[in-house]
Amino acid sequence: MDVRTKPIPPLQSPRNWINIPIADTGDPIISVRSLNSPRILVKSMYHSQGIPHARKECYVRKQVGERLVKAASLLPQKYRLLIWDSYRPFEVQKALYTSFYEKKKQEYPHLSENELDSMVKKYVSFPSLNEGAPSPHVTGGSVDLTIADKDGTAIEMGTEFDDFSEKAGTRFFETLLEKKESVSEEDSRALENRRLLYWVMRESGFTSYVHEWWHFDYGNQWWAELTEADCAIYGVAENPPEELASK
Repeated sequence: MDVRTKPIPPLQSPRNWINIPIADTGDPIISVRSLNSPRILVKSMYHSQGIPHARKECYVRKQVGERLVKAASLLPQKYRLLIWDSYRPFEVQKALYTSFYEKKKQEYPHLSENELDSMVKKYVSFPSLNEGAPSPHVTGGSVDLTIADKDGTAIEMGTEFDDFSEKAGTRFFETLLEKKESVSEEDSRALENRRLLYWVMRESGFTSYVHEWWHFDYGNQWWAELTEADCAIYGVAENPPEELASK
C-alpha cells in the first residue's frame, strides 16, 4: 500500500509530559553526518539563519540516528531525509523562545503574560535544563526534518520550516478533506507528502508533534507520553564538542 493514500490519524498534543519520569540510558550523542547514510542530508537551519550558538552540525542520540536511517530506507528511492535541526543547546532554545515571545508580544499587546506564554509554548518550548523536565530538543531525542528530492531540494509540504500558523499543523490538510472543503492540486501534493513523512517516521518508532509537521520525537518525555511508555529514556544530553562531527 502506498502510504501517501493513507490518512494521518488524529494526533494528541503532549500535555502531562513534565510528570513523566526519566531513566536516561546514557545513549551517546552523535553527529547525523557520522551515520554516513547517502539517504540522509543535513542543513542546519538555525546555523544558516545566524541564530546565536547554533551549531553547523546536527546531533542526535545514537538510537535516534539508527531510526533515521531506517526511516530514510523506507522512502521511495528518489527521496532523501533532510535534517534541519535536532539536538539544540540551551542557549539556542533560549534565543528562539525569547525571539518568538517578543514577536508575539508586539502582535498581541492586549494579551497577558500567561496568555502569551501559552501561545508561544505551542510552537517553541520554554528553555529548560531541568533534569526532571528538559526542553525536548535539549535531550537529543527531537528532530526537525523533511523529505528532499535527489537534488537535495525539499519537496512540497504546504509550509516552510518554522511557519508557525495553523497550516503547519500535521493534519491541516486531512482536516480540510474531513470537512469536505476544496483542496488545490498543490495542497493535495503537500497532503500526500506529509503522509509519506509521517508514516515512515512512525514506522521507525517516532511520534509526531500535532502542531508542526516537521517535528518528531523518540525517547524523550513527549515521546513517552504519546506512546504510554513507563518512562522517558532521554534526559538532558551532554553538549557535544564540534569534533564529533567528523566521527
